[in-house]
Amino acid sequence: MYTEPEQNVFNFTEAEKFLDVANRNHAQVRCHNLVWASQLSDFVTSKTWTADELTAVMKNHIFKTVQHFGRRCYSWDVVNEAINGDGTFSSSVWYNTIGEEYFYLAFKFAQEALAEIGANDVKLYYNDYGIENQGTKATAVLQLVSNLPQRGIRID
Repeated sequence: MYTEPEQNVFNFTEAEKFLDVANRNHAQVRCHNLVWASQLSDFVTSKTWTADELTAVMKNHIFKTVQHFGRRCYSWDVVNEAINGDGTFSSSVWYNTIGEEYFYLAFKFAQEALAEIGANDVKLYYNDYGIENQGTKATAVLQLVSNLPQRGIRID
């Protein structure tokens, strides 16, 4: 079920099957997702991490996953559903341990991983629900993603 069921042990078998079907049918794939509060391997949630330790775990996961698939994904949802309806960050092991910086680091690592393999054309997205209309959440997300280019980090 997980691409990284144990720390630094990766299993891309199911994703490979999916991408093979997509390739045979000439379909583009938007790969989802690199960092989310839900559906995490037990090794991530069963330990108390320092910010530096968890940042290294996130960086390793992003680099290994993005570089494994390369251009087979036309895009990545780098971070998924980081913001609550009231515009605050959702509670997660990422936010609770690293703080809001985890959001920026995830995009930075994805950008760096793609640059290392010369795949700068792969798109980097933020994914969320409930932001299609004006409101507190949409405003918070807009501010958050607007900060990325100001930090020299790409978002598409």
